[in-house]
Amino acid sequence: MNSFLKLSIAVVLPFAAVSCAQQGNVQATTGASYSNFQKGVTTKKQVYAALGQPHDVRKNTAGSRWSYYHVTMKMNGMGLIPFAGMFLPGTSTTSNIGLVYFDRRDRYLSVSTKSSSDMQNSFAGLGRAADSFNNDTQHVRVREEMAKMSLPFDEKEAMKAKDAGTILGANPEY
Repeated sequence: MNSFLKLSIAVVLPFAAVSCAQQGNVQATTGASYSNFQKGVTTKKQVYAALGQPHDVRKNTAGSRWSYYHVTMKMNGMGLIPFAGMFLPGTSTTSNIGLVYFDRRDRYLSVSTKSSSDMQNSFAGLGRAADSFNNDTQHVRVREEMAKMSLPFDEKEAMKAKDAGTILGANPEY
């Protein structure tokens, strides 16, 4: 192996092994963020003021639910191994989801949070992304909710949230 190749590996590999990407709303996915919300009193507009635009909106029998995501992806060295890296778990994903439930009067009911971790290879990540991009309309649901409430809608933020939803899988539920 020539010295240029050795130097390249020595410089690039440590950075590649610890590369990291984050996306979403950290504040909205931790339990402490909800401590000032009062059941039956706090409104959707107050939640919006505290946490920002939700990443997804779903209707349910009791009223509705706003979802917030925070995703951290870290690449490890296995993903860099030529050819084999496509099959080895080269990406570690930590997902945090905060779900805020509202009654039919648009008043805060409760919150639940969930954290999970996953390791995946390149093929699994590509398959998950393709499925989500084809099937997910969360940005449309959020736009409709913001219009209904006369709240500002940030298209750029909605598309970033759609990307986080892609990482989590189409329409993350639990």
